[in-house]
Amino acid sequence: MPMTPAKPPEDDSRTPPAVPGNAALRAVLAGIGIDVCGSTLLNIVLTSLYVAQAGTPGMTNTEIDDLVRSMPPESPLSVLGILLGALISVAAGYVCARIARRNEFRLGAVMAGCTALMGLLMADADRLTTGFLLLLLVCGVACNLLGVKYGVAQNRRLDQPSEPPADTTAS
Repeated sequence: MPMTPAKPPEDDSRTPPAVPGNAALRAVLAGIGIDVCGSTLLNIVLTSLYVAQAGTPGMTNTEIDDLVRSMPPESPLSVLGILLGALISVAAGYVCARIARRNEFRLGAVMAGCTALMGLLMADADRLTTGFLLLLLVCGVACNLLGVKYGVAQNRRLDQPSEPPADTTAS
């Protein structure tokens, strides 16, 4: 019986091209998920730290609730939360652009708009003034788009063909 030559295994290191509609939806949803879930988790951690720092043993649930609602936005933990939240927004924009690989700024703008709308709906209107809330929303959108810019730059670097190494031997 004649033996047929074995076929070499196909190169699995290449990723299959993504379906544009599917990648676009995944990119926007991943960015929204990272931004909203990350910010919510950060808020829970920082609020817990504030209650542990400012609370006293034996406080009732209503007293703790009042303490959380009275946390000033200019307190060090609030400022830390704003800065870390901005970093989360940059990361969300970066992930959105890296998943999308095409039309990154358009999809990043959609993601940033959806995130801002969700932030507006989830905001505590009693605690924040309208001007401060709008400032936070605009800064969040700007941070999302900054992350998209970084993601686009990384996508373009990866799309460039690699140059062969220069010959350093002297002739």
